[in-house]
Amino acid sequence: MGKIFSLYLQQKAYDYLNQSLYKPNLDYKSLQDSSSKLEKRNNKLYQKNQDLIKRTQSLGTKAHHVQVQKSKHIA
Repeated sequence: MGKIFSLYLQQKAYDYLNQSLYKPNLDYKSLQDSSSKLEKRNNKLYQKNQDLIKRTQSLGTKAHHVQVQKSKHIA
């Protein structure tokens, strides 16, 4: 009893244990470094998002201005 006869099941169990129990880089320093990198990336993405929002608003304002000018144009 307790033996796994299928090589496929043995490999699956081995892979599961390796992925769940023996995770590399779980010390405090590496987790801090990872967190710091993620925060920097998050800040960059936030700045890009803000820039895109400003561009979109600017384009919307320009489009509205052109529309108003066209409606006032006398041919």
